[in-house]
Amino acid sequence: PGQGLSQVAVVEALDLGLGWCPSELFQKLTAASPSPYEFFIQFGNEQLIGCSPEMFVRVEGRRVETCPISGTARRTGDPLRDAENIRYLLDSPKEESELTMCTDVDRNDKSRVCVPGSVQVIERRLIESYAGVFHTVDRVEGTLAPGFDSLDAFLTHMWSVTMIGAPKKAAAQAIEDLEKDARGWYGGSVGMLSLNGDMNTGIHIRTVRLGGGVAAYPVGATLLYDS
Repeated sequence: PGQGLSQVAVVEALDLGLGWCPSELFQKLTAASPSPYEFFIQFGNEQLIGCSPEMFVRVEGRRVETCPISGTARRTGDPLRDAENIRYLLDSPKEESELTMCTDVDRNDKSRVCVPGSVQVIERRLIESYAGVFHTVDRVEGTLAPGFDSLDAFLTHMWSVTMIGAPKKAAAQAIEDLEKDARGWYGGSVGMLSLNGDMNTGIHIRTVRLGGGVAAYPVGATLLYDS
């Protein structure tokens, strides 16, 4: 089974009273790593600043969509080296098995709230390019069954398999047993719920949490038997 283990990297202590503004960090992050889900959220004396590449759950009408991401290669800026890195990523059985595991669980999550037979992998192992990395991505869709709405779709996918592992219940217990610190905001979700019931959410990763004069940046990796 796959299992995501997190570590928290304490970046630096910040004296926010000396002219340093969290919005400057948001501007620098979004400039350095543009992403589909960029956010700057203020909670009293705590801020969350993130640039997440990964969709969690998107619902438009009756259509439910997710795009599991697993498999990463460095992006160098050199077209020939990048081509080699992409080839290695696509040829790696380990990277393929990680994404397959995530997508299998994702399909099973949808089966609880979608019309039988409507859940399909629309696109398989797409290469998505970001500022510093390449990712392999699947695209999975389904049609909500009568009696279910976007919140049902959101909850049935919680927590993201790419962040917690599989089988989910056993992985969650392993995380409770092995990880020394609570994940807090890390690995959750951020997004919007519209007035017509549609939803668009991203996974809460690549995020800095500012609080108590400390900037913390949690990171993790997918582990399989042959990792």
